[in-house]
Amino acid sequence: MSEPLPPRPRTVAPTRPPHVRAGHLRRSRRSVLDDIAAPRSASLDFDRIVGKLVHQLLADTLDTARELSPSALVDLLYPQAAALVAQEGVRGRRQAVETRITSLASHYVQRLAPPSFVAYLGAEQTLGAGRIDLTYEHPTLGIFFDELKTWKNPRLLLDDATVAQLDRFVRGSATYGSACAGVRLLPVSALADARLHRPDGVVAPLTATALSPVALRQQQHALIAAGGDLAVLPEMEAAA
Repeated sequence: MSEPLPPRPRTVAPTRPPHVRAGHLRRSRRSVLDDIAAPRSASLDFDRIVGKLVHQLLADTLDTARELSPSALVDLLYPQAAALVAQEGVRGRRQAVETRITSLASHYVQRLAPPSFVAYLGAEQTLGAGRIDLTYEHPTLGIFFDELKTWKNPRLLLDDATVAQLDRFVRGSATYGSACAGVRLLPVSALADARLHRPDGVVAPLTATALSPVALRQQQHALIAAGGDLAVLPEMEAAA
């Protein structure tokens, strides 16, 4: 008589902790915008999408935004950031993305954008073989451009793609001749590395130039004190 077969082991379905609902599990799956412990490619996708929407938000609001108080600025930016995120079809962490876009745009307006005496000419204008973020005209220094980098990782500041992009922009700015002051590279996560790339190829720390945010604010104050007399600017620019 043959021996009886051993009992078949029970198959136990995977379980989740009793306090976690299935809906929460679905919502908590990492999206392309969740860069917490994400692979490098997902993190870069996050930065690219955020950067694109920050540039678009600034392009749509900058003329008005430069005149607002910080609280009024957020009231202006956040609803439009939310609309851009919805239009982009972002899935997962939408509120966090909206907040980050608003924060970056607000930071640029309050700390980096030129004061109102510098004319804003537009966004995404063709320069060389590319499109640069923002274009301005200083009343005595001429036209200059802002290239805003919103990456969280400052090591990406001068990767090969960025260097090539800046080279194209600088060559394009040279076509303006003496009317162009250059390209301001503004990495939000590493502002100590902000630079001015001049049309002649010279690269200078932005803080040492007349186009640094601090120097431009000082020029604004001097203009107000002088009743708008532009004659006060060349002396300040020479001292920068």
